[in-house]
Amino acid sequence: MSTSIGGSNLTGLGALAQRERSLQLAMARLASGKRITGAADDPAGLVISQQFAAQRAGMDQASANAENGVSMARIADGGLEQTQEILNRQRELAIQAGNTATMDPNQLEALNNEFKSLGTALDMVARNTAFGRQPLLDGSFQGKSFQIGPSATDTVQVSIGSDVTGQVRGFDSAGLGLSGIDLADAAGALARIDAASKAVGTQRGDLGAFQSNTLETTLRSLSVAGENLASAESTIADTDYAQQSAEMVRNQILMQAGLAMRAQGNMNASRALQLLGG
Repeated sequence: MSTSIGGSNLTGLGALAQRERSLQLAMARLASGKRITGAADDPAGLVISQQFAAQRAGMDQASANAENGVSMARIADGGLEQTQEILNRQRELAIQAGNTATMDPNQLEALNNEFKSLGTALDMVARNTAFGRQPLLDGSFQGKSFQIGPSATDTVQVSIGSDVTGQVRGFDSAGLGLSGIDLADAAGALARIDAASKAVGTQRGDLGAFQSNTLETTLRSLSVAGENLASAESTIADTDYAQQSAEMVRNQILMQAGLAMRAQGNMNASRALQLLGG
């Protein structure tokens, strides 16, 4: 008789321990928001969710890289816009200087002085246009890589430079082929300014295409892919609050019932022992 009572108690204790573990697991899932709180909960699901998480983190950083690229392109384009405005003014001066029928030496000298000061302004724009500490218009921005995806192969290369002089250089006076120009040869100056303006316009077009067709398109693609990946990861790893709340309540009820039955069993065992002793 005593062996049978002891066996029933052990069985009851094991069931209660199992209910307690299930209750603790449900509470942990509700508190953390994660269905997988440890590798033992779902080994395969853990591996898959970690892969998704790593890929999504890579996409987030790639998006940040692409956004930085957009900012860089805008800064470079802003510097080139200033360069173009300076060239436009130099072109006006060259056309004015070509009107030799009404131009006296003093006027031509004044035009030349302004023309040269504009050349200095070109040099300043080329020297000072930068993204952080990375110069953009001085000719050193060649073959720079942008990592715009989560994989090692998701890179694009960009170069910014003028080839007016026959070699890739910056957008300063020398790089635009405008060094040493004198408005005494207004026609020659005008031709060289037009060549410089063409180089600036071509570079602005290339940067605009890179920003719009590559970076901004990539940002939209990464946003959609990231949302889908986050949804897939959530399905695998996140807590189903309705299910876990019901599971917690169920285990609480079963534990309370088990404790009540155990108390009743102990009471019956005590009475049996009293009868045996009597």
